[in-house]
Amino acid sequence: MKVSKQLHVSHPELTIGRVQALGSRTTVRRSGHIGNQNLRELALRSNVKIGLPILVDTIAGDDSYSKPAHVLVGGANHRLASNKMSRNRVVTSLGVASEPYENMIAGHPSLKQLSGHNTISDLHAASLQLLDIDTSPQTTVTELLASLGEIGQALMKELARRGHIRRRVEAGGHITNLVPGKDALQHGIFGQNDSTPTDQGAMLPLEGMMAMDILQAQKAGEDEVFHLASVDMRRYTRDPERMRTVSDIITGAQQRLGQQAVGAHYIVIDITGFDQAVHPDYAAVRSQYDLIEMHANPADRRIPLIDRACELPAYSPMEPPL
Repeated sequence: MKVSKQLHVSHPELTIGRVQALGSRTTVRRSGHIGNQNLRELALRSNVKIGLPILVDTIAGDDSYSKPAHVLVGGANHRLASNKMSRNRVVTSLGVASEPYENMIAGHPSLKQLSGHNTISDLHAASLQLLDIDTSPQTTVTELLASLGEIGQALMKELARRGHIRRRVEAGGHITNLVPGKDALQHGIFGQNDSTPTDQGAMLPLEGMMAMDILQAQKAGEDEVFHLASVDMRRYTRDPERMRTVSDIITGAQQRLGQQAVGAHYIVIDITGFDQAVHPDYAAVRSQYDLIEMHANPADRRIPLIDRACELPAYSPMEPPL
């Protein structure tokens, strides 16, 4: 899909084997909500080298996808933050409630090694570090934006000018709506050391995350950007109008930096078929915590695939539009 002179988006349909080979040859990116990683996510992490694994930390504690206020292990659901505390509060601000945590440890002593983490987001991030999986060190959306320095600031200013910044984090982690416009950054950027504390400020929106994906790759000298996509991302990137907006945001950020617009090929690879190739013995795994519970040896905390999985499609059929 030729989005603009500067941006071309494609969606190749690859086998699992070809996705594995791609990960060994070039940097591939994968973003997922911080929290309980599902079977598909764990199968992907176990079998593909991900050069830039990104945890999306700009979500509320009551996010329905990864359920960050919970720990899912052994078929049980342990809530570590109340509904009241989780609602409309950014996950990085949620503390681990001591009594529910101790109750969870009593039933699952293998998770005691995760003690000492004050926030739920730190707990989830640490749990992923206990998996012996061949990926680069993970980062968060907020950390990645801050690491881009003036590029990230130019991106946020361009997003504000175009009216895309609509949420900010206030003291205590509360997420509130903003009036879109160029003044949306007057109270700083979330995660950055500016006019407000790092745990407060405007949040990067979805269009900004995709633009950041490409700007970060270009900074690293890459003109082909490989992103492993699940259900939502494969839908977003097939929307021509949305992707033209992303292209315009990238061009605007480059102009703010005094740079000439640079072309990019955004290669979005559907990986929604990975869970269909999981070995039957692991079909009931609901999260990374199940793997920690199942295996004392980190090298065994992987999701194996069935024989000849490399010949199977990495993708699954798209649902027809509503």
